[in-house]
Amino acid sequence: MSIFAEHAPLKHKFKAFQGFKAHLSASQSIGDRTFTRVNLDIEEFDDFGEFDPTTHIATITKDARYLLMGMAHWTDMGNATDVEAAIRINGTGLFYYFVGDGSRGGNVYVSMFPSGVIDLKAGDTVDLAVYQNSGAAKTIYGNPNFWITYLLGVRV
Repeated sequence: MSIFAEHAPLKHKFKAFQGFKAHLSASQSIGDRTFTRVNLDIEEFDDFGEFDPTTHIATITKDARYLLMGMAHWTDMGNATDVEAAIRINGTGLFYYFVGDGSRGGNVYVSMFPSGVIDLKAGDTVDLAVYQNSGAAKTIYGNPNFWITYLLGVRV
């Protein structure tokens, strides 16, 4: 018996989401005071061939509405007063997540989650970039087995 037996009108509303998801396989050093693309190099899935793990950029193949989500996990950010993660469209930051608190000092871990829904056109590019101003290079965390730092894009 189908789970939709009593809710047949809802059956057509359910569909599988498709898109891309990639994550960072190893920690990446991020220089001081510069937006830097995150080197997302492991594809979890890529239903439309949009994500390139060598350039770390997704190139949209069809006009569609997308849910974009990212995560950047920083280690040892105690002295930074401006820490940011951005999902960029065509090289311009659109969805930002900002943390401005350097008063704690010490070994502070910061996880950031930029996200949003946007209509994208075929040929648009999407990437994840980060920024920090601690006065020295800092580390964004990556792991080959876990998606700690990642970018996800699904057509909705």
